[in-house]
Amino acid sequence: MRKYIDLQKKKAKTQKSKVKTARFVRKAVRKPAVKKTAAVVGIFALLISSFGAFPQVTLAASIGPNSADTFGNDSSIGTESWSDTSDAQSSNNDWSEVDLGDNQVSKYLKATDFDFAIPGDAIIDGIVVEVEKKAEGTNRIKDYSVKMVQGGTISGDNKATSSFWAASDFYETYGSATDTWGLTWTPSDINATNFGVAFSAKKDTTAGSDTDARVDHIRITVHYSDPPQPGVLHVIKVVDGGDADASEFTIDVTGGNASPSQFAGSAAGTDVTIDAGASFDVVEQDPGADYAASYSTDCSGTMPEAGELTCTITNTFVPPPPPEKAIVIVTKIVSNDNGGGAVIGSFDLFVDATQVSSGDQTEVDPGSYVISESGGPDGYASTIGGDCDGNGNVTAEADGIYECVITNDDIAPSLTLVKEVVGGDAPALDWTLTATGDQDVPTILSGEGSASSDGTLQAGTYTLSESAGPANYVPGSWSCEGDAENVGDQITLNVGQSATCTITNTFVPPQEQEETLGSITVCKIIIDQDGNITDGSEQSDVTFTIPWLTPDPETSQGAPVQEIDPDATFTTTLDLDTQILGDSEGEDAQCVVYEDLALGGYYYGEEQISSGSWENPMYNDQFE
Repeated sequence: MRKYIDLQKKKAKTQKSKVKTARFVRKAVRKPAVKKTAAVVGIFALLISSFGAFPQVTLAASIGPNSADTFGNDSSIGTESWSDTSDAQSSNNDWSEVDLGDNQVSKYLKATDFDFAIPGDAIIDGIVVEVEKKAEGTNRIKDYSVKMVQGGTISGDNKATSSFWAASDFYETYGSATDTWGLTWTPSDINATNFGVAFSAKKDTTAGSDTDARVDHIRITVHYSDPPQPGVLHVIKVVDGGDADASEFTIDVTGGNASPSQFAGSAAGTDVTIDAGASFDVVEQDPGADYAASYSTDCSGTMPEAGELTCTITNTFVPPPPPEKAIVIVTKIVSNDNGGGAVIGSFDLFVDATQVSSGDQTEVDPGSYVISESGGPDGYASTIGGDCDGNGNVTAEADGIYECVITNDDIAPSLTLVKEVVGGDAPALDWTLTATGDQDVPTILSGEGSASSDGTLQAGTYTLSESAGPANYVPGSWSCEGDAENVGDQITLNVGQSATCTITNTFVPPQEQEETLGSITVCKIIIDQDGNITDGSEQSDVTFTIPWLTPDPETSQGAPVQEIDPDATFTTTLDLDTQILGDSEGEDAQCVVYEDLALGGYYYGEEQISSGSWENPMYNDQFE
């Protein structure tokens, strides 16, 4: 390498050729390093080929030394600036330099953009920085600060040495293949254009005049390794006995970013990847009381890099002991207090689907059961009690005795009597309705206008009747609706049945009586001398009086023989309100009516006139 650089120095005659040479040297310096890395990998590949397959392990590699593309002064330290900063790009005896007086400190000579291409999954192991430098004189210049540039920021450990610089070019090495300068690195940090190194010098003595500190070349080598290769854990599920399948068991693997971390068991096995160097543990979720689990050695531990381990989980079937029995008793009670005729044998009893007899002891395994019944006649209400809940559920434990009672109670029939009245003004309450049963001790339902049973009615045949009501009402036939129909005035009701029976009474008015009273109408007509009907206004205030009416004692029917008052009096001007003569136009007479007179003949007195000259009056039979 040194010979190659010397060869380039001979060609460096002008500033133009210096720049070209610097670029060529940087490329020339990189190639041997890359080839060297490739050679290391190649040798390892030959070993694998020669000795067979080995577990894959982490490979160490490096890239560099690489030179920077970007240089400049950074004033975060020191006061004196470097000149010709880009001359530190290659080793060509063209230096970047700074003139320092006693105890003066230079600014940072900051070199970045080293064109690294570290693989994205690599682990950065260490960084080596090499600085080709010299001082204008001996025992005058020392390092002041040497730090890394990460993300554009100067940081990390200060690797400055404490020795004086030599007066001739030499490479000083900072860091190592395992030194990360107190920082955590990722490949992207290294590959970034703002990655690099910052270098500062100091004149550390008062001897002599101002002295130049010179840097001819800065280069960096990065050491890295492939990430540790994860191992594979082969998890096998073995089921010994019983009828369970391996897939019915759930297995969890914890630690080391296990993938998959949970899965169903498999007799063929399941491969789980686990990070190298990580602790792991394989646990089976509760297999149940019937299966005892055992684990092989490699079901927990630490996964070696690229390791291959096998974990076997064996579940051995442990038959459960036969369960102790329980006793269930189903008791049937039938109540016929409303005339029903069912007996215990009318109903079928069950414990789950098993038919049982009332009072028998049924042996069952511990567990939950449903007590029920079927069949039986209609008209019975069923309730369940004892050790069962209302729905017949019972939970039986070992050695327990449980009695469930099913009671069937006949349901009283229901009967309602209704009275309807059509016409007249008599209310329904004027009739009493009655239903009389045919029992040994008859059940009687009765009420005024209506009647309803109260839950104590007995099943049987009932005769329907009503008491005599007001006169002039004709009863109809009984009509019953509901679960049973009547036959005439009788209806038969079984338990649980209901019916409403109605009887209608219709008013029939009596025949009308013959008329026993009469009336007499007395009317006054005035005719003038020309024969015309007049109201007498020509002679006003003339009174015409018929003083009385007298019944004929021979023809009168029941009325007393006496005069009828008051007198019939008419005064002019007459109020003509009645038409008497058929040939007249409009009303021609004023009349007075005597009503409510006993039938028979009557006499009336002679008319009396208060004033004036009048012809004799004419009466009905005197009209022409």
